[in-house]
Amino acid sequence: MDARKEILNKFLKKNNIKESEITSINTDASFRNYYRVKGKQILVMDAPPEKGESVSAFEKIDKILLNFGLSVPSIKDIDKKNGFILLEDFGTEVFSKILSDHNEKDLYDTAIAVLAHIYHESLNSSIKQNQIETYSIDILINEAIIFYEWFLEKHIGVSLDDSAKLKYQSIIKEVYDLIMPTNNMLVLRDFHVDNLIYLKDKQTIKKVGIIDFQDALIGSNAYDLVSLLEDVRRPISLVLKERLLTKYIDLTNCDSKKLFQEMEFFSVQRNLKIIGIFSRLKYRDGKDTYMQYLDNAWNFIHIHLENSIFSDMKDWIYENTKKL
Repeated sequence: MDARKEILNKFLKKNNIKESEITSINTDASFRNYYRVKGKQILVMDAPPEKGESVSAFEKIDKILLNFGLSVPSIKDIDKKNGFILLEDFGTEVFSKILSDHNEKDLYDTAIAVLAHIYHESLNSSIKQNQIETYSIDILINEAIIFYEWFLEKHIGVSLDDSAKLKYQSIIKEVYDLIMPTNNMLVLRDFHVDNLIYLKDKQTIKKVGIIDFQDALIGSNAYDLVSLLEDVRRPISLVLKERLLTKYIDLTNCDSKKLFQEMEFFSVQRNLKIIGIFSRLKYRDGKDTYMQYLDNAWNFIHIHLENSIFSDMKDWIYENTKKL
């Protein structure tokens, strides 16, 4: 038995759970592993701290979202030193699995209502006192670098010199400085259909069970909105997207012009990052399933690059992706 498994079994034993009672479930694109406990509404999260995972961060954001009145898993037990959490199991009604033409409107409407609720709660609360890091330009650039490191250089074999890399980074900063995003919201960063679970026994916004939020930062409300409405896993129609945007603006009364501008920036940045992450998953982690979504990510990027504020980025991408 490997050392990690042995530590896990000690955690299970402490909570009166036998190893034979747990079943591994499909993991996400991180280093976390999850187990479902047979006969109980409980999951075990295995988040190795040596691989950069933090159960403390999960606990912190979980408490904030609970205070917001949202449906997030309750924590039954936590081992911060070794990176284990025993938490409530929301079941298997994941949006990505149950979405259909029949329920699409209602499910997305409720998800938009959740984001609007987070918007208002963020404005009315003291979330910055929770020592949550701000989604700074430095973080955004470091994320976007993954694009050229793993997609351009590793996946398609383009060799970039230092000047090209610095140019790419400076373009991102220039656009960021131009639009000046409003960094005053709690941003969950992974608010998409794989991380939303339908809770049929709940009411209104509580019908949406939210998972995978430990990487939350303080940033722009446009980010999570883009994550949902321009999801590479499940692109939605333009008609539905426009209707949901209208609903969000009505619920928040936010500046629509600024919102759209920020959404475009975060869509380009986020999808460049996604292309890089999915390439890294393939070459570093042996997970090539996500490569099927690359075309969707490129579609979103190309749409927004038509905006004149991205003219330099458009030129840079076309110049350095000649193999595509």
